Amino acid sequence: MRCRFLVLSLLFPVAVLAETPERRSVSVLIENDKWFGTDRYYTNGLSLAWSESHAPAQWLLRLADRIGYDRSIRLETHGIELAQLISTPANTQITAPQPADRPWAGLLFLGPTLQLDTGHRLDILKLYVGVTGSSSLADRTQAEWHRFIGVNTPKGWSHQLPTEPQLNLVLERRWRRDLADSSGSWNIDAVPRLGVHLGTISDKLEAGLTLRAGWRIPRDYGSPLIGTSGNLPPPRETDAFTGRRRGLGAHFFVGVSGAAIARDVLLDGTLFHDSPRVTKEPLTALWSWGFAVTHARFRAAVTNIDQTREFTRQLSRQKYTSISLAFFW
Repeated sequence: MRCRFLVLSLLFPVAVLAETPERRSVSVLIENDKWFGTDRYYTNGLSLAWSESHAPAQWLLRLADRIGYDRSIRLETHGIELAQLISTPANTQITAPQPADRPWAGLLFLGPTLQLDTGHRLDILKLYVGVTGSSSLADRTQAEWHRFIGVNTPKGWSHQLPTEPQLNLVLERRWRRDLADSSGSWNIDAVPRLGVHLGTISDKLEAGLTLRAGWRIPRDYGSPLIGTSGNLPPPRETDAFTGRRRGLGAHFFVGVSGAAIARDVLLDGTLFHDSPRVTKEPLTALWSWGFAVTHARFRAAVTNIDQTREFTRQLSRQKYTSISLAFFW
């Protein structure tokens, strides 16, 4: 994640227009704590993403060589994500302000993304352009969802964070390493990652590791979550070893990650308006585990997340489930 990557990233719209797509993908993510029997804190996330991959342009390879970036780029992926995040206090039936609890908050954002894949390493540049407050539509989304599932409508959204534009830059690097003989159908691999977030939404450093074991694990970089890389590039349609079209596969995965956080708008409040806020924890960690079914044309994954407390008066750890579905063509 060097400055050289930023130089390449600033030029990616030109590359988008210059190359014929090799693969496209569309993905949907739904994250919710309802499956753990709660309705509080980070309670819901929705994401719709699109991406397009192609071989890197020759001028991009020459530029990479000139500025000292790894020239072995095999795949260039660009895309965009539309996402909404919703968080609330523990008790959603109180109409008065709750200054000791997590703020009512919504975040709606677009995330244009560039990804450069060398075959064993993925570099990601993502720009979040979004808004908090009533313009995020979080209050309407949660009210309609609660009405649909037949539970009480939340009553404190009049105290949510004020409307304010948000801008964030995310740089992330992921690696993929085989831990067993990968020439057969059964395999074990590891996907470590490092990331930095800078801007009005969050300022933080992240590090994580995912271990995967199963049958026909795709040579990709794991299952995405909202707020990290979001839309990951699709795997190659043909197997790198056999050259044959990928068939149906399945694998289990477990992961751990940690973050050092200087700022989080959903906890610290907005920059330019007085707003609710809590005293956040500067260090957090989360554990994840799940199952994925993959094919040359789709990926479906269920991920369970258990996260440490994010602010000092939080009643318990945050637990939620992420369901992702992606189609490739």
